[in-house]
Amino acid sequence: MNGVTGDIQIGTKANTSSAYTNKFSNALYGINLNESNLNLANTDFEDIYNRDMDAHVLDHGSAIQISNQATASFDVTIGDADEDFINSFKNVNRGITLKNYMSNGNVKIFNCVFDNSEYNYRNSGGEFQNTAITIQSPNVVTGRTTEVFGNGITDFRIGIHATNIENIIVYGYDAFDDALPNTISYHLGNGSDVARKHTGIWLQTCANTSVKKM
Repeated sequence: MNGVTGDIQIGTKANTSSAYTNKFSNALYGINLNESNLNLANTDFEDIYNRDMDAHVLDHGSAIQISNQATASFDVTIGDADEDFINSFKNVNRGITLKNYMSNGNVKIFNCVFDNSEYNYRNSGGEFQNTAITIQSPNVVTGRTTEVFGNGITDFRIGIHATNIENIIVYGYDAFDDALPNTISYHLGNGSDVARKHTGIWLQTCANTSVKKM
């Protein structure tokens, strides 16, 4: 999708008896979005990666890839407060990628489930391969809110990454003021097969960041 300024809802939020789940699988990208708004719920992504993992490959794939090189206001919401409509990511090179993201709109990524425990390429690819969430901007954009909370992340080399994102909030609360932490888990055994550095949260040049109750 490119240049869609209206509200986009992908994934039904009707009652559970009539709701259908979107599923994207066996592809390089599930959703590729440029300079557009997005609301995403009730969608599953599985086996999203480039089958050629050699170093010369420029992109090894992402379940969701969003780019926005303009400072116009585009809002992105990935998640839903109702656990019946969550988004899931399984065996993906990257789960959610916001690349060259210059929008001053708000970003919210919450209540998603990421599971790479059966992913076969955990040590392959470039710097941000096998990453659950990465939000990257070439320059600092002020005035927007970026929230990442309530996500369950299992066996990704990098859990949550951000570059040049001011005021990012890596925690949240539900309607009853109960904490909704991100949970990042690794099952690496004795570590003998770990060839690359693993990082739960990696923040670069992210002033005024708040991280609470992981």
